Amino acid sequence: MTVLSKAALLANFADNRTGDISEQMLRDFVETMNPAYGSMYISTPVLTDITTQNVWQKAAGTTTDVNLNRFSGKTLLTVDNRLQYIGTPDIHVHGVVDFSSIASNSNKDLEYGVALNGTIIAHSVNRRTHGNTDHGIGACHFDTMLSTNHYLEIYVRNLTDVTDLTLVHAYMFVMGMLV
Repeated sequence: MTVLSKAALLANFADNRTGDISEQMLRDFVETMNPAYGSMYISTPVLTDITTQNVWQKAAGTTTDVNLNRFSGKTLLTVDNRLQYIGTPDIHVHGVVDFSSIASNSNKDLEYGVALNGTIIAHSVNRRTHGNTDHGIGACHFDTMLSTNHYLEIYVRNLTDVTDLTLVHAYMFVMGMLV
């Protein structure tokens, strides 16, 4: 079975007056309608070392895959904090990350975001000011296009100084849509 683009599906079903729709075309249709999705969560929090103020750092921590369909995660990639699209064709995904974090000291302006292939997706960024011993809780939503082997990761940065932070909890879920 093959996952097809919307254009390829429409071409298969364009005009069936001659009865040309095959059983394989129907199997491909069913497989295409099964969306790509993936999720992961931080199962062991680890301090993210902030070495430079206002510079994005990939969030540290051991991650665990939850459900993967046309995505790879820690289990196959042996890389923490990464969901990689392994399907075809290109897809449009919507994703969300929910998180809670701690940073020592008070009044730290921190930002959280999702990176596509190491580049922050601008509209995914969430900014929080942490109080003393405050668990910063928030969420990042995003959408983007993914091609085969593109990957998504959670990033953080400290806008105030070089105080480290720990993502105590983070969960990322992405779901593809037919394009």
